Amino acid sequence: MIYCPNCAEQTSANDDFCKHCGQRLRPLHPPSNPLLPQPASGPLPRSTGEITDLHAGAFEHYVASPKEGSQPQGNVPESVQPSSFSHRQVYRIPGAILRSLNEAMSEHIIDKPVTLIGRSSKNDIALTSDRLVSRRHATLRFEGNGYVLIDEASANGTYIGESRLAPHKPYPLHDGAELRIGSNTFYFEMRQAEPAKMEEMPTMLVVGETQNAPVHANADSSSPRSLWQSSVFYPKLLGTGSWNALLIYAHLAGAISAVRQDAMRALQEIDYSSNQSSDAGGQTLLPDINITLIPEGEGMFFNPRRITLKGIKDWQRAIFRFVIRPELGAKVHACIISVYMGPLLLNRIEIPLEFARQEPEEWPRASENCTQVTIGSFQKIYLAYNYSDRTIAMACQRAARLLAAAMPYLGEVEALRLRQVRGHELEQKMAEADVFQLFWSARTARTPYMQYEWEHALALARPLVHPVYWEVPLPNPPATLDQASFFYVPLYTFS
Repeated sequence: MIYCPNCAEQTSANDDFCKHCGQRLRPLHPPSNPLLPQPASGPLPRSTGEITDLHAGAFEHYVASPKEGSQPQGNVPESVQPSSFSHRQVYRIPGAILRSLNEAMSEHIIDKPVTLIGRSSKNDIALTSDRLVSRRHATLRFEGNGYVLIDEASANGTYIGESRLAPHKPYPLHDGAELRIGSNTFYFEMRQAEPAKMEEMPTMLVVGETQNAPVHANADSSSPRSLWQSSVFYPKLLGTGSWNALLIYAHLAGAISAVRQDAMRALQEIDYSSNQSSDAGGQTLLPDINITLIPEGEGMFFNPRRITLKGIKDWQRAIFRFVIRPELGAKVHACIISVYMGPLLLNRIEIPLEFARQEPEEWPRASENCTQVTIGSFQKIYLAYNYSDRTIAMACQRAARLLAAAMPYLGEVEALRLRQVRGHELEQKMAEADVFQLFWSARTARTPYMQYEWEHALALARPLVHPVYWEVPLPNPPATLDQASFFYVPLYTFS
């Protein structure tokens, strides 16, 4: 048995096509379209039995080289002319991000030779709720030293900017290109062709033991102060190398019944291969603050890697798919989920994972193989940021104003920090905090007052110290923060 390089599912070594996604595993004959690269002789690259193709890897391909005398076609701008290729070399796939610009601002990792886009749930990027999208709408393919986009004769067309692509022809994508597929708009962002860096992962950990454990699933959620809650629906029993569904909800405590009803509906539809979109929910309460959900786990691959939902509703849902690399299955014990409300860390949930000792003949349906965890939010969040980091400062101050009634602690700390207060009054506020959230930047590293804050917080048994950063690369932390865990969160999620 081998693993398909496209969908990572296990399939027979003798198959010409993957039985799960239809990806060709062996070349049939060179393509007749001269704009497409000619295949290398022999079979296409395959996995060695580990799901290594989930991340950037070495593949044989062609380097772009315009053919002599080639002319632009129609009125399509030169920047989106079909690509052509001439010679071959081995290169490392750099990977890319396809970021949705719609209401649910999700991110999709593009780091495989072929990424399928369409309305069918079998696609890598499944746009199941968009009626304007064809079942197999478009393909993102790695060719030459970058990616090309191919329209698969879709009914409503595929666009780069305002230009509609000719069917079955590869058009090169440049960094920052805006794509339109059905009613969905995406932003294409290239990554460098080098080994994975910390900021390319959902959340980033500095090497070293953390001194502060995350909130566990059995944390007290019955407190009447827990106005905001998070609920997670995840599989009771897992297998390695197969895709699983993870449902994450951010909601008011009083909306838990609606959340459970929606989760059961969504799980039943997942059973019948009809993936639901994110951001299902009720009434909008705070339109000016985003909710961002980030799952993480060693040896786990999440698609998308994070989801940001615009505005806060009484309940909201995000659906992730995840797979666990088979060789790391025995070492993976938990998944940790971070939930942000604007810049605030609302809570961190640790989900225990249990693996089947042997693969069952038939897996139970998602709706039958499900466990629910619900916990209350942090109530006292100490926001330690540098006022010179204007975007962060404005986001924190806006959150403190909008949440003043529900979280008065935010305003109390802000009043002390504005006056650069030191001593007992400020230290007492730190001791009361559920979480000390440190916004780490080059300016923060040079600020004596903030050094006083983080050193005092680290000396306390409580609170949880949670440093986040958005500058790439991570500004070097001092020795006092060597044992802390740093988490990468894109700047756009705070606004």
